[in-house]
Amino acid sequence: MRLKHFSLKIEKSYVHYIRGFILVHNKRHPQDMGADEIRAY
Repeated sequence: MRLKHFSLKIEKSYVHYIRGFILVHNKRHPQDMGADEIRAY
């Protein structure tokens, strides 16, 4: 994201949502999840 010059606020927002997604699904790695988990979130 920094290479594409996104703002720090956007970067923090993405990290927040990704972290929430992982925590909601019992700390499973995102690579182990698919469309069903995304829809559930």
